[in-house]
Amino acid sequence: FYQAVDRQQNPFWIKTQQDYNRLLGFALYNPPPNFWPLSSFLLSDYLEHQPVYQIIWNQIIDPQQKIQALSLKKLSEFNGKKIVVWGKEERTFHAETLEVLNQQVKHIQIFRCPQSGHSVQVDQPKWLANLVVRQLYQPEQQ
Repeated sequence: FYQAVDRQQNPFWIKTQQDYNRLLGFALYNPPPNFWPLSSFLLSDYLEHQPVYQIIWNQIIDPQQKIQALSLKKLSEFNGKKIVVWGKEERTFHAETLEVLNQQVKHIQIFRCPQSGHSVQVDQPKWLANLVVRQLYQPEQQ
């Protein structure tokens, strides 16, 4: 993903099924098989929403449109559960992100989902649902 970004190639801007499959490969640990009619439906749905992904791309590359960095100090001061769910096969965010969060945010909990990439909710929906239920009923640790 970031190799494409470094080459100024927008991985979100797709034209073909092959482009879409490559994009899914960035986000999903186990992308769905390519079969009709689902594949063509998913591609057309993505193309319909592609302008939103152009906004995301602009926020990645354009300094004037970049999203401001999250204040880890303010996040640390937040009085509530702070949970990060991370797919073990994540390929769109650098793994050092977890180390920084763990070091700089008080009382953060990091959960690594096996056999999952960027989209844990797609790769491992039952695992994620079980985690959410456990966290909802577990008292906050301070």
